[in-house]
Amino acid sequence: MKPFHEQPADNAPGGPAANDGLSWFCLQSKPQKERYAETHLIRQGCEVFLPLARVRKMSGDRPVLRVCPLFPRYLFLRQPADAGFSSIRSTRGVASVVSFGGKAAPVPDAVVDEIQRRCTDGIVEFEEPELAAGSPVRILGGPYRGMEAIFQRETSDQDRVIVLLEIMASVAQVSIDRNFLESC
Repeated sequence: MKPFHEQPADNAPGGPAANDGLSWFCLQSKPQKERYAETHLIRQGCEVFLPLARVRKMSGDRPVLRVCPLFPRYLFLRQPADAGFSSIRSTRGVASVVSFGGKAAPVPDAVVDEIQRRCTDGIVEFEEPELAAGSPVRILGGPYRGMEAIFQRETSDQDRVIVLLEIMASVAQVSIDRNFLESC
């Protein structure tokens, strides 16, 4: 079975797969083994959905966009509700099946359908939040890394913004790379 983003459109929300007697279940992977678990489940013929997201991470002193699991350590498996999970639990990369009261808990189809609907090529895209004057921000890189500031305004250079930063008991206006900011 191919990963979700490579599956044909008949698996779309409300499509033929919606009433096929299958249920979605949530699996917990071993740390940083989501894709490894996905690969091994697919090799067993399982239908798997690992939602991914493009997130900003720091690489040294520069922020970079990386594709990472939307829910770190979790992925979804679709199978009949009455099917066993013994082979799933022993799959490489899988730590456990999310359960309540000792029973695997199905995830509502509408939840998985909504996540899938928001995917483009298997990746959930998030819009960068617009910063408003007075918004608190955290500085992710550069000489002010780790400090909190107040967003003041955009500049004519689209890559730079002005923030208010408290330095040595006084407030200074500082021009900073927009990519170094994160909303608090």
